[in-house]
Parts: sequence; structure tokens; C-alpha cells
Amino acid sequence: IGPYELTATLQGFTTYRQTGLPLQVGASPIVNVALKVGTLNESITVTAAAQLVETRSTAVGTVVNEQQMVGLPLDGRQPSQLVLLAGAAVSQPGGLIGSQRQYPSAVAISVAGGSGNSTIYLVDGAYNNDPVNNIGQPMPFPDALQEFKVETGGRPARYGIYTGATVNAGTKSGTNAFHGTMFEFLRDSRFNEINKFATASDGLNRNQFGGTLGGPVMKNRMFFFGGVQISRNRQTPSDLQAIVPTAAMRAGDFTTVASPQCNSGTQVNLGAPFVGNRIDPSQFSPVARQLLDRLPVSTDPCGRITYSVPDNNDEQQGVTRLDWQATDTLRFFGRYYIANYDRAPGYDGKNLLLASGSGLGLDNRVQTVSVGNDYVLTPTLISATRFGYARSRILRAQGSQLPSWTQLGSNVWTAAEQDGLRFINLSVTNGFPGAGLPGDFSSQTYQLSQDFDWVRGAHQISFGGSWIQPGLDVNGPFQANGIFTFNGTRVGGGRIGLADMMLGLPSQFRQGGNQLVGQQLNYFGAYVQDVWRVSDRLTINAGVRWEPYLAATDDYEFYSRFSREWFDQGRRSRVFTNAPAGLMFAGDEGFTEKGMKTNNLNQVAPRLGFAWDP
Repeated sequence: IGPYELTATLQGFTTYRQTGLPLQVGASPIVNVALKVGTLNESITVTAAAQLVETRSTAVGTVVNEQQMVGLPLDGRQPSQLVLLAGAAVSQPGGLIGSQRQYPSAVAISVAGGSGNSTIYLVDGAYNNDPVNNIGQPMPFPDALQEFKVETGGRPARYGIYTGATVNAGTKSGTNAFHGTMFEFLRDSRFNEINKFATASDGLNRNQFGGTLGGPVMKNRMFFFGGVQISRNRQTPSDLQAIVPTAAMRAGDFTTVASPQCNSGTQVNLGAPFVGNRIDPSQFSPVARQLLDRLPVSTDPCGRITYSVPDNNDEQQGVTRLDWQATDTLRFFGRYYIANYDRAPGYDGKNLLLASGSGLGLDNRVQTVSVGNDYVLTPTLISATRFGYARSRILRAQGSQLPSWTQLGSNVWTAAEQDGLRFINLSVTNGFPGAGLPGDFSSQTYQLSQDFDWVRGAHQISFGGSWIQPGLDVNGPFQANGIFTFNGTRVGGGRIGLADMMLGLPSQFRQGGNQLVGQQLNYFGAYVQDVWRVSDRLTINAGVRWEPYLAATDDYEFYSRFSREWFDQGRRSRVFTNAPAGLMFAGDEGFTEKGMKTNNLNQVAPRLGFAWDP
């Protein structure tokens, strides 16, 4: 990547030289050389920077360069936001990035109508998607990236796996001269206007600082580059609202909270055997008393309370790269990137409201490695080899201070008692939210790819293949400790869920096993493509990609299969007796793993298009 000089000589003709030719990531430019009759000591030099038009590929691409990444305003200095500069690209979080099952700066971007998780991300040729939900893993900070390209439309057969767009990024390399940068960015609430709907400032203080350094290890042969960015964020987001018991309710007096002024003009009456909207506090559940000790007392007559969950987090990013030009035709490089994100649990042992939503503690780490070799085998044949490794750990934790239902005195079996995964889960209608759900979402991915580009006359033939092995190791407690729902239908008149909760009368209780996933999948893809330059104006692209489907394997060997015959007969599994009719599992009569572990080798994707330069 960078500016090049092109020189063309031929006996009996003048020498042609052009400077300022930009070679961008993922580009295959054409330069038309005009040689005139003359002698070798004559030359024509074009010094203007050339704006090369892509006339070989049928894909539509947008390049975001270093100046744009550093110069454009970026919230949090996250370069992947600039993917939105590509045509028809929109952020599509939905349920993909709202579950905190991925690194906070992971992105789900829809390009040209694709889904948010149908875009493939490559950094230095290495696969950079999160296997948990297929969205993009974090990319290095702007000062460490050289540029990236977003391609969509009729992409060449070299790209597969994902049906949407391709984001191809390259990190910076060192040069024969030492170059370095230092930076610091500061945002502070003292410089911001308070949101007109907020009761107070959000207290934002974000400080991001770091630097880069690159240079030679051995002149003209070996170069290094490294950089670090440290971010410190302190913020109290917009006010949240909830309803908690007032002092009167704690004393058994529900007359005010049941009055029309607290229920949109409707009078609510507690159910039998309670009269006059009063309850003897001695009848309150012992478990509820434990919850009340961990809730603030509202001074509002209706129990309304406004609170904020602090969002205090720290992040460290680091990248190192080494390039070795072994010979004029052989080059090696290696790059390592790490990103750490830490946020302490919000629960302080006193206020249970701080344990929900953004109060989850996060201990996240993403590491990626890319090793490559570029070899000019002949003047018309080039080989590119890439090995990639990625590892991510997303740990959601509530900390050791948050109690479990067992510790609160409830006769409920608790699955997740270890520190960090201990939690309670409840829902109170017209009340307050329950605690957020911890979990451990880990993945690791291996990749090996080999590409060849061969020029034969008017043909540029590309062929090669890739192997990717993503693996998941997930433990999501979810329902493991039990979920209590208090909707007010027991004694709360259908509206006052707090009355049901304080009496220990749930409308529903659910409990299930942990969400355990231990899967691996082997992906293979092979392709061949011919770019045929029919004339100076017309280029035809034809290729095919073969992507056989090889079924995933599960460490827990949990496989199921749907039987239409069983469904028609109303027949149920003897292994999992509560499963719906028609579902059979390992151990059931007639069960085979076909359907869950069936490979499909007949997966072929042809590509055909043309590019015409008018």
C-alpha cells in the first residue's frame, strides 16, 4: 500500500516513467503505457499523481484512507464507524450488539441491503469476525491503520463465506526513516450542554491518549511498527426511572400507591384477604425483606425514583508489526493486536437498581495475529499466503457482592454460585428491573489461506483457497438460578407488582439449565477466476467458488432432530420428556444424527460480470 513509480523501457522507444501511482488495499489497477519511437536516452516523465479508475472488478468499492480516519470526527476513535461512508451502509445493531456478548466496539453494519452480520472483515488478510454472532471484531485505532476498503456488489470469487460486503483493512508498516506520533483527545461534560430532558449533567470525562513509532531494524530489509492507545471513560448516563417501595408501603400502607393519582386516574384495590389497601408487615416474605434492604426508599408518594448507573470503563489497545523484505521477490510480515476493556460491576452492596442493564461488569479481551508471505515467483505469477489467529473472551460478571436467591433465603436451587456468575433475576410489573445476566462468551479462530495471481497475456487468472476454523465456548446462566415474575395478579389488583413481591407471591417461576455451547466448525473454500481484458474498454470477469458445508461438532454432543411422523402421532421424547412432540434426541428409538451433522458438498457459487469503460 502506498505511492509507486512505474518505468517502462523497450529498445528503440523512449523511456516512459510515471510517479505518484497509488496502490490501495485490495486494488488491481490498470496503467496504460504509451511508448513512442525514439532512443533510450529520451524519456517521458509524468509527475502528476494518478487517480486510477478500477476497470477490472465488477465490485463497487470505497477506500477510507489514513487522513480520513485521523481527521474525521469519530466517537471513541473507532475507525469501523467510517464503513458508513460507503454507499448504502447503515448501522444495524438490533439484537446483534445489544446483548453484551461481544466486545463493546464490535460493529454490525448493513451494506447495500445485507444483514448486519453478513459483512466479512479482514485485517492484514486475516479473518476478523466474531464467531459468536458473526459481526466485526474491533479494529486497531486510527493511527495504527493505513487504510481500509469496503466492497459490495459482484465481488470477485476470491471473497466468500459472507453474502454481504467485504471490509479489507491494512495496518501501517515501518519505513527506512523513523516516524512517530503522539496524541491525546479529551471530552468533558464541562464543555457540553446538558440534555434538556436530563435533571443533571452526565459527568462525562473521556481521555484517550497514546502514540506510534515505526522505523528500520535493517535498512531496506526489515522494519518495525508499534502503537498503543489508552482510553479512560467516566460517565453517568441519562436518568433511569423505576418504582420502589415507599416508607408507607414498607409499613404496610398501600393506600397512596393504590390511589387514582398513582394509577392514571384508576383506583386499585388489593385483593383478599387484605382490606383498606393495608397489609400487616409481619406477613411480608423474609426473602422480600432481604430485597428491601438492598433497595432505596422513595420519597415520592407513588414510589417513583430517578437513578443513574455509572458507566466507568478503561480500555487499552496495542499493536506491533514486523516486515522483512528477505529478497527483492520475497516478503514476510507478522502483526499482533490486543484490546482490553474493563468495567467494574455497578452494584455496590446497597442499591440493587445499580445491578441491572449497564451495571453488568465486563472483563473483555480480544487478541488477533496475522502472519503473511508474499512471493513473486515469476514476473507474471505472484503468491500470497496468510495465517490468522483470533481469540476473544467476553466475561459478564456481577461480582461477589450480589447475592443469589439461596443467600436471600429462598428455597431455590442455585446453579451459578461462583464469584462473578452469582446473580438474581426477577421482574416486577410497574416496579423495578431485575439484575443483569452474567455469562462467559469465548471464541478462538484459526485461518490459513493461499492465493495466486497469474497474468497470461490479456488474462489475469486468480486461484486459491482458504481454511477457517471458528470455535465457541459459551456459558450463559440465564434461567439457571430461577426467574421470579411478580405482575400484581395475586393481591396487587393487577397493577401493583410490588405488593405481590413483598408478600412473596410470584405469578410465575421459571428455571432451566445453563446455555452451554462448545462448538467447532471447519470451513473450506476454493476458487478460480479469470479477468479477461477483451479490449481497452471491455473487461469480462468469470469465476466460480466452491464452499462445501461441513457440519459443526458440539463438545456436549447435544443433537436433536425433528420427525414429522412423531409430530403427527403426538409422540414425545423419552430422553427429554418435556420437549415438544416431534423432537427426538440421542437415546430415543430411531434417532440418528442425520440432519444435525449432515455435510453438503454441493455448494458452488458462480460469478460472471463485465466492466465497460465508456
